[in-house]
Amino acid sequence: MLRAAGMLTAIVLACCSRAEAEPGWVVSLELPPDECLSNQVVSVSFRALAADFGAYQGVCVQVRGFSSGRVLYRDRRPSKERTFDGAASDLAQGRLGLYGPDEVFAQLPRGRPKPVEVVGRIGDCADFTFMAGYCHDVDGAYLIARDIRRLDGRPR
Repeated sequence: MLRAAGMLTAIVLACCSRAEAEPGWVVSLELPPDECLSNQVVSVSFRALAADFGAYQGVCVQVRGFSSGRVLYRDRRPSKERTFDGAASDLAQGRLGLYGPDEVFAQLPRGRPKPVEVVGRIGDCADFTFMAGYCHDVDGAYLIARDIRRLDGRPR
């Protein structure tokens, strides 16, 4: 057991040090302080993102959905069925991966998904060779969060 733990540690260290040296290898994402400020943000719905993902890639958006972790869902009860056919498909299925600094995610509700509004920049997991977190398993869409705000009502 100890040997397996040592091997796992070696793999993680090799991965992370390589991630800093290799283009396309990313362990975490954060926005620069001057990016996605309130005057740079476009309000958009999940359906609009799914319908025209390419138009929003790299754009700072404000989107509403449900979250209890580092995934934003279109619906309160996300579908359990899933295909892994890229960013537009992932959005059409009502999922958007979330990245950003830990202090932003401290605001996320725990337990069952709750309504939130997220501000950040949209990207495509396919742009990376290796990405920790949501994009590690999915060639889907992600959002680098600047701010997450809990909502009392249902998202539009």
